[in-house]
Amino acid sequence: MCDSVISSAKASNSILIKILLVLLISSAMATNVFAVNIYTKKGPGIAISSSGNMHLYFTGHNNDYIWEAKYSPETRSWTSQGRVLNSAGNAARTTERPAPLHINEVFFHGNVANDYIWHVDRGSSSSEWGRPHYLQYFLRTGDPARDTFLMRSSPAVMTYSWAGSPRTPTVFFTDLVSRRITYTTRRESGSSIWSRPGLLPAQCVSNVGPAIANYGGAPLVFYAKRNTHEIFLAAKNHDLANRDEDDWTVLGIPRAFTTAEPSATNINDGGVLLVYKGHNNNKIWLRLYRPAFGNMLQSSSWRRLGYVSGVETDQAPAIAYRDGTLVLAFKNPDTDAAHPVFTVDIGFLTIDESNRHDTPGHTFTSFR
Repeated sequence: MCDSVISSAKASNSILIKILLVLLISSAMATNVFAVNIYTKKGPGIAISSSGNMHLYFTGHNNDYIWEAKYSPETRSWTSQGRVLNSAGNAARTTERPAPLHINEVFFHGNVANDYIWHVDRGSSSSEWGRPHYLQYFLRTGDPARDTFLMRSSPAVMTYSWAGSPRTPTVFFTDLVSRRITYTTRRESGSSIWSRPGLLPAQCVSNVGPAIANYGGAPLVFYAKRNTHEIFLAAKNHDLANRDEDDWTVLGIPRAFTTAEPSATNINDGGVLLVYKGHNNNKIWLRLYRPAFGNMLQSSSWRRLGYVSGVETDQAPAIAYRDGTLVLAFKNPDTDAAHPVFTVDIGFLTIDESNRHDTPGHTFTSFR
């Protein structure tokens, strides 16, 4: 009889433990708990794969390695994290925010030792960044008079079809010395030799890197103007065979200011969303353009949507869009100078296009 009671108690305890484990796992899944620690001293870069996975790229909070972390919305979990290594097995390094072209190519400012534009490429390999077989080089012009590009802050990269050529990666950056917004295009895949620098109009100067989007197949460049911090828009006229620096239309975005790199993405139905940190606050502000609002090259066509409720950042936020989904990533702000905060948050962003300017709104759904 006693043995029977003990066996029954053990079975009950076993069932209870199993139930508790199921509840704990279900709770973790429901709240999307981070499976890895993501810490950075700068804002992250973000890319979305064709399968819908979110890839974050960021510099370490206590080192200058570039790290990658991958989140799967399907399983609601972080499936990997590792350093970005080159073919020699050395870690790629930066002190700024990395700029992914897609999940297999990342561009970045050199670490404290240099101001070159660096590039690392794992080709079509589907393996993780933590394996050392990725091509790394710094961009060169091939011109003995000026063989390297020197930049400040972070670059921005997107592909465009210049003068009828196949879509080619184009890097936009802020020149280290002149502070002018500059760009270069890749000549051929796998080569470190890129085109000679192209320039935006002389008025396009900044202390930080630009953001870019697509405007009818042509580049659309956002930058924070040097000294005033006002965000300006420079749109390339659609003759992409013309590299003249005056072949751009430049206009200010009224009452949009930032001291960090802005972020922009093309969205559905020809729209463009601009996201940026406030110049005198840590709010994440939104500006939206849709064709129904009027001419993109008129300041009044950029609708003020206030800021994202409940979240803040003290670095540049990152925005990405794919198949109707917006993803926002950002570093959480420091409590104060003596209490730095290095954690990163990422999640879905649902915008409310009726939200009034200078007011909180929109819905950020964290993956946490």
